[in-house]
Amino acid sequence: MTFTNYNSALFCAITPLLILLSGCSQDEPRNEKTQDIVSKNVRSLQIAQDINPDPRIVEINLQAKESTIEIAQGVFSRVYTYNGVVPGPVIKTNIGDTLIVHFTNNLPEPTTIHWHGLRVPADMDGSTLS
Repeated sequence: MTFTNYNSALFCAITPLLILLSGCSQDEPRNEKTQDIVSKNVRSLQIAQDINPDPRIVEINLQAKESTIEIAQGVFSRVYTYNGVVPGPVIKTNIGDTLIVHFTNNLPEPTTIHWHGLRVPADMDGSTLS
C-alpha cells in the first residue's frame, strides 16, 4: 500500500468514528470566541456580483487563489479560495437564465469546479483536468 493510499484509508476509517464521537459530547455551550468566529463566517456569505445588465443573463468573475483566513480566534491558515472567501460566493440564478463565468486560476496548480445543482456534461463538471 502506498503512503497516499494508506493516508486515504486512515482518513476514511477515522472520520466516521470522529463523527460518532462528536454526537456523544456534552450539550454545553461552545467557547464564546469560537462561536463568534463561526457566526462571523456564516454571516459573511458572499453573493457573486452579476456584472451583466441583462436580467436573463448572470455573468460573474470567479477567481481561484490562495488566501489567509482566520479559522479560530487568532489562528490563521493559508487556504485555496474562490474570490478570497470560504466557502466561495453564492451564484444566484433563475430557471432559464444564462450563466457566464469568467474563471481565473491564480493557484499554483490546475483546478476544476464542480457545479452543484447544474445539469452539465460530465467533462464540464470538474471531472477531468487537461
